[in-house]
Amino acid sequence: MRLNFDCVRDILLCIEENTDLRNQCIFFDLELITAFPSPDSTPSPYQMELSEKYGNDTVLYHINYCCAAGLLSLSESQESDRTIVEDLTPEGHSFLANIREASNWEKIKKVAAKAGSTSLPALSSIASQVIAAIIKQCLCLP
Repeated sequence: MRLNFDCVRDILLCIEENTDLRNQCIFFDLELITAFPSPDSTPSPYQMELSEKYGNDTVLYHINYCCAAGLLSLSESQESDRTIVEDLTPEGHSFLANIREASNWEKIKKVAAKAGSTSLPALSSIASQVIAAIIKQCLCLP
């Protein structure tokens, strides 16, 4: 599957919004819970919103990618029909801080497209440089 970094960004924003010290984000495999329903397998509104926008398989794939890339931490107790995300990692918080603002995200994507690279390390580097340029511009204001 081709990575969709708009989906990655939306997942990170969702998890930041919906997790805290006592709450985790749970993402169900909608095909499995449709085939094998249980009383504790009701998808959350945040999952449904992401799934409507990107498709459930794409969302689950990108959550797994974010975990492998060190952006998300998973709960140690996983079940076959669900992925339980505890929170963003420090690296996930840092990356999200640089791509949170929509206007900055659009600039980052434009630079990445011109450079011909949309890997996570490239996007992270571009994001840091875009933010540094914005900071420099703000410091030079009269």
